[in-house]
Amino acid sequence: MFGNSELENDFQKPDYDYGNHSPLEIVRLVAHHSYTEIDPHASLDYDPHAQPLFTEAQLEVKVGEIVDNYQVIVDPKSTEANPKQFGITVANEHLLGDGVPAILMLSTSGSSLYDERGNPNNEGNALELAYMAFEHPTKPIVYVESPGNGNSTDLEDEEYREATRDGKLIRESRDASGRVVDYKAFETIQALARALADVGIGVSHISSNATGAHFSSALMAALPKDSVERAFLYNPSNISDRNIVVLTYAGLKEVFTQGRYRKRSRDPLRLTAERKEMARRIMGSVTKRRIDQARASTHNPAKLRRQQKIFRHGNNTGQSAAVQLVAGQLQHPGARQTIVFPEFAAQYKSPRDFERFMGIVSELMGHLVDLHYIESLKLPLGQYGHSHYPTVRQTLENYSFNR
Repeated sequence: MFGNSELENDFQKPDYDYGNHSPLEIVRLVAHHSYTEIDPHASLDYDPHAQPLFTEAQLEVKVGEIVDNYQVIVDPKSTEANPKQFGITVANEHLLGDGVPAILMLSTSGSSLYDERGNPNNEGNALELAYMAFEHPTKPIVYVESPGNGNSTDLEDEEYREATRDGKLIRESRDASGRVVDYKAFETIQALARALADVGIGVSHISSNATGAHFSSALMAALPKDSVERAFLYNPSNISDRNIVVLTYAGLKEVFTQGRYRKRSRDPLRLTAERKEMARRIMGSVTKRRIDQARASTHNPAKLRRQQKIFRHGNNTGQSAAVQLVAGQLQHPGARQTIVFPEFAAQYKSPRDFERFMGIVSELMGHLVDLHYIESLKLPLGQYGHSHYPTVRQTLENYSFNR
């Protein structure tokens, strides 16, 4: 099917049983130079009963490896008076010594393994990273705390002011006629690229969620040319323009719907209480967080509100998600990018926003690269669906990395 989708191509409500049946029903959108190809009846083969690629004992060892490898890396160009540093960890670390490029995962806003005082923060991130390591045993998996989170340097003041105007984490260079001739990531994003290179980490694949996906698309523009082969951006921000009050309300409302997924999910990879307790113990904490993803200084309301000022801007204000996707594609023309939209996530306002996003990408790219390298998928899930159906996300990630 080609052209604009009709209402019947939208999912009518969240499917809390989505990961319990096969195949996975999706709506697939592919960007072309003058239109968006839409397949409202696409599907992916999926085994909802596939057993984990690890035993619980092996999972515990892998989480221990991830915790032991946590470190802070520094941009070699930064000064002692103004250091730019980033908290990272690595799974399958032994492969870095063989020169194997990594899969990179940037944390979401307000999320990190540890805060700046060394307190354990998000054990779910450690488990998700371990799952990725077992799923991709021939690749090192690098987790980075995104700028302003954990032990990672925040955006510079001027960068923050720019980002709060239109959501972009990159700058555009224009010629005398006003035409964009170049894109350049913020200096803080470039600093991360340099810090990774300085410790011998190359990146060939990206897999990030939500606001981490927005940081990742900006980072693509700063990584060495033609180094990225695949990018998987799940639940990206900056698609819909949302008022902060409405966005906060929608987010809180969705937090309370998590119980529906938790009760219905039969996913063998779901983050069970036992797995979370194990990860907390290894990370150095025996205290369960009272509110999911709301602990320590990385999750204080002031910091979350500060970051929301960046991520609430969408297609109508700056077109930041589309612009950054294009900037990354121009830096890596052969890369294939897959964007996944859980249609009922709190940061999205309307299914029309997804199609508008793809249309903007098409307009910006012109005839510079093969647009069919960029596609998006819609699912009938909410914001936290992937937390309760990790195998769904894993299936989509594998599709992205192999298409």
